[in-house]
Amino acid sequence: MKRTVAAVASLLTLAAIGVGAPPATAEGMTTITLKIRNCDGCTIQPTLLRADADGQEADYTGKKVKVSDGVAVMKVPTDDTPGMSFLVRGPGPLGIDAVPVLVVQYKGYAPGSVVTPAQAKAAKKASGCWLGTSADSITLRARAATVQLPTFDGGGTTSAVPLAWLIPTGNAVGGFDDTQKGVIATQNTGWPCNAG
Repeated sequence: MKRTVAAVASLLTLAAIGVGAPPATAEGMTTITLKIRNCDGCTIQPTLLRADADGQEADYTGKKVKVSDGVAVMKVPTDDTPGMSFLVRGPGPLGIDAVPVLVVQYKGYAPGSVVTPAQAKAAKKASGCWLGTSADSITLRARAATVQLPTFDGGGTTSAVPLAWLIPTGNAVGGFDDTQKGVIATQNTGWPCNAG
């Protein structure tokens, strides 16, 4: 695809004022508006961790976005949304040596289900792998709670950990993994998904 002189000049101007070099057009990007209850001060980070066609790991790590007035807005590559996961960091310190992941679907709950906090905390298996979208903008709704989990140091203490899940539940891709009080968490750059 050829770039016009005007398009190149526009890119250079944006780079000069510190915006960075965006794609040649706005196509290929999706704006995700996450409306999440009970998580003000949390940060949400879109990530992708999956195997590509050659069996190699393909990663995408988006910017951390702070939840303010129940909303976090992220702009991500549309092609990276299938199998995307969202890391959730609470406003306080986290003592579990892993980062919680937004639950897209709990096993046993069909897509479109409204899972209560009690049901989320009791769920034994969950997926953090979002089906994705081809839209240029989408709004997702979620709810958050706090649970106490053992700290990684093994000293018998606990840490307040955010538990977040989509409301209604989405249609997750990939399999389901074990939870602790409804929480799934990762030590990787994202939650491993096998979409795409």
